[in-house]
Amino acid sequence: MNYSIKFKKAIKVLGAGIMMIALLVSAINLQAQDKYKSTDAKITVNGTSNIHDWVMQGANGSVNASFSSEGGKLKNLLSLAFTFPVKNLKSEHKLMDKNCYNAMKADKYPNVSFTGTSAVIKQNANGTYQINCKGKLKIADAVKDVELIAICTVNPDNSLSITGNFKLKMTDYNVEPPSIMMGSIVTGNDVSINYTLHLNKQ
Repeated sequence: MNYSIKFKKAIKVLGAGIMMIALLVSAINLQAQDKYKSTDAKITVNGTSNIHDWVMQGANGSVNASFSSEGGKLKNLLSLAFTFPVKNLKSEHKLMDKNCYNAMKADKYPNVSFTGTSAVIKQNANGTYQINCKGKLKIADAVKDVELIAICTVNPDNSLSITGNFKLKMTDYNVEPPSIMMGSIVTGNDVSINYTLHLNKQ
């Protein structure tokens, strides 16, 4: 009789364990994890000088990201790594480009990079998502904690289009604002950076 009671208890415990495993597997399946990649991230840098405003543009930055989703909706940004070659940035003036590369020590530090450390995703009323991502921004030999705010659109082919803007001071990253024509044209310390990412699902 005691053996029968123990056997029934063992069956109940086993059944409860199986149910917990099934629920855990179900939860994992409901919140899928998807990887995304891009090799054509675009950046536009807008700045000022004592003469006129200036613009540098570039493409072919690389992005690797991982999102979790539930019910077809983005839930969390799990990882984000962005790299952009400094010398991909071009203005309308080669001398300006050369001075910017020198100021950013591009030969020694050829890439600008951002690595996400945490993020919050909020769906907007129009179906897009706002992503607030904190992370480490590396320019030249300096690394700073920053928060990027971007808008993400899920396209019909399940790719992601992400756009955003942030501002920084060059001197915060040990970059001396470049000058040309023997210092007669000096750039301002503040720049605004626009980025456009198109991420394809892997």
